[in-house]
Amino acid sequence: MTKSKDLEEILRTEADLAEALAGVMVQKQRSIVEFDAEQLGALTQREQDLMAPFRDLEKERVRVAAELASGLPGQAQTAQEGHIQIRDLVNALEGPAGDSISGQAARLRHAVERILNVNQQNRILMQHSLRFVRETLRLVTNDHTRQLVDQRM
Repeated sequence: MTKSKDLEEILRTEADLAEALAGVMVQKQRSIVEFDAEQLGALTQREQDLMAPFRDLEKERVRVAAELASGLPGQAQTAQEGHIQIRDLVNALEGPAGDSISGQAARLRHAVERILNVNQQNRILMQHSLRFVRETLRLVTNDHTRQLVDQRM
């Protein structure tokens, strides 16, 4: 298998994982809104399972991209410095190899943007839930002077 095919396959795998993670995060968001703690726990575990391979895939992607760049004209210096951009590789590659890598990179970028968006929404939901729980506990206990829920939640 050529280095460009290796890079395409790594990007495809990362994009598949990122899209699956985004789907799990949307389900997690629903469980937060519906106050389904059991499903939230299972989805959080699934989220962690999906995130685990990303670090290894990223290392492999950087390694393959550096090897690929070192063989391309005008990219050898960039490869030695370790600052390889996929778009630079795509521009240096000709034909279908560059197009397929570009397509997978775009898929990955879109999935990561979706993950960041859903993550921010979930953070806001959790902050509102925490505020609701905190205020409810204070009302139930008639204690407005002590903080009853740890701020780090």
